[in-house]
Amino acid sequence: MLNIPTEIVENLPDSKDPLVIRTFFGNDKDWHSVSEKLTKSYEMGFKAYVELLDDRRFRNLTPEEIVELSKPHYKHTFIFVADSLTFSNSENTVLCIDLYNEIGKSFRVIPSEMWAVENNLSIANMDFHEFYESCDADGVFRGFE
Repeated sequence: MLNIPTEIVENLPDSKDPLVIRTFFGNDKDWHSVSEKLTKSYEMGFKAYVELLDDRRFRNLTPEEIVELSKPHYKHTFIFVADSLTFSNSENTVLCIDLYNEIGKSFRVIPSEMWAVENNLSIANMDFHEFYESCDADGVFRGFE
């Protein structure tokens, strides 16, 4: 078990939709730009139904710490993280972490394909490993070929 100071946060908040946790706070303008990409409609009107968590208490948390904070009350089987890599690469890839089968396993996803991940994992139409195994060599899911 990790030792996360309780002044940071005790656990993740309840949410109707899966969370996108912002852990990097370099530039609010960049966050707003990425947020729009994560929540807009894409192919045939599909969109990711997510709740954006913009709270500085989550600054610099690691994936391991986020997994720990998800226990035992977070009801979704996965979580997204907008970390420093999200803002430092041109594709704005977001980290997706498995909280159900292989807890802690992760891959990155481009914003225009988040809807496929969120929609299918939320209704258990597909499993986490199906997206993980469909990532490119660099560990990013860019859609099914």
